Amino acid sequence: VSYVTSVVKPGGRQAVKDRAFGMAIQLSGEPITITHLGLYGGDSNQGNYTLMVVRAEDGSIVGSANLDMSRGHVDALGFEYVRLQEPIRLDRVARRPVVVKPRGLISGAAYEVCCAKSDCQASRSGKDLMDKGIEIGSVKANELIFLNLPHYPGSGQDKTPPAPPTQVTKRIGSNLGVQGIEIGWVPGSDNNWVSYYEVLKDGGLLDTVAKGNFFFCHEGTARNELQSRYEVRTVDGDGNRSPSVPAQEVGGEPETYRALGGFSPTQGANQWKYEEAVESGKFRRLRWNSGGYEGRWVGSGWARIGRIWMQPGAQSDVSRTFVAPAKGVLTISGSIRKDPSSENGRPVRACILHKDRQIWPISGWAEIPPVFSKEVSYRLEDIAVEAGDTVRFFLQRTGHPAPDTVIWDPTVVIERMK
Repeated sequence: VSYVTSVVKPGGRQAVKDRAFGMAIQLSGEPITITHLGLYGGDSNQGNYTLMVVRAEDGSIVGSANLDMSRGHVDALGFEYVRLQEPIRLDRVARRPVVVKPRGLISGAAYEVCCAKSDCQASRSGKDLMDKGIEIGSVKANELIFLNLPHYPGSGQDKTPPAPPTQVTKRIGSNLGVQGIEIGWVPGSDNNWVSYYEVLKDGGLLDTVAKGNFFFCHEGTARNELQSRYEVRTVDGDGNRSPSVPAQEVGGEPETYRALGGFSPTQGANQWKYEEAVESGKFRRLRWNSGGYEGRWVGSGWARIGRIWMQPGAQSDVSRTFVAPAKGVLTISGSIRKDPSSENGRPVRACILHKDRQIWPISGWAEIPPVFSKEVSYRLEDIAVEAGDTVRFFLQRTGHPAPDTVIWDPTVVIERMK
């Protein structure tokens, strides 16, 4: 039963209509008792009002009280209340069923009807459904009515486990410069519906995949955990699971570090540091600044380092510095070009240092042309390093009090030596 509150000023009462001023109360559970009626005051509301509770179904008055807004106490929310002489108890009564009449069905076709929440199951013609509708005694939240989908996901009708995936593999791979573990498989199957796949790591649920047959694990030190046990299983629409299939290791990428994926607000994270040297002095760390759309490392003057860009200062050299994680041999590659925002006619000078020894170019500086369309590429192989060795990707100070930004996304591949 719904009750609508009617707010009436003497001499201005109107019949309760669909758009009557007030609010509706519909009982769905326990009965309620109304002891007071209230009205919002406001600075200019000083009239006398009759407040009523009206039954929406037939317009009958269940209870009423007079309220003089010029007297009494207004609460913190701006409302003033009057006590009813007799409290009103609103009891829940039996609801009328809801009837849903679908449209656009084929009159002579047969339809299997079922509901996601309610116990409604029937076999009826399209004409009967459109004429008489589907009657639901109580509509629950998120109710769905299915036509000719008796085995819809979650119906509970499917008791058969799905077939497991096949050819499950694991390998080291990269996505946007970040290395991790790639898990791939040939899809499983089900007699009704495959909802998703579950990827497990060392027996625990790692993630679910509802689209495609591939998963990329990159959080934390994922690429160092290829020897963990990865498994994949199929899950159907009713939650039945297939046996888990362990992933077999296949050939993958070498251990790789790239500025694009390794950029971080933490010095040393992912083997990268961010430094400057003022007037050819000792290298010192830049400080993190959260400005821009993803933050940057800043130093003296215009000295800046972002995800794939670097900017020397007028008196400050800058270095994106790689720290070798282990003894091994490095292959270093990449290209450098002026950023389009800094095509100002001035070139920028760059070099690469291993433990403060220049390894590219052989001597002097590599001059980066002042236009975006011209890049300078490099590839260095067989660079022997010990754990903790530094490789600096270095830009010389410009001497100009204006930004000279270059795009430089170096890649370092290490082959570890035992």
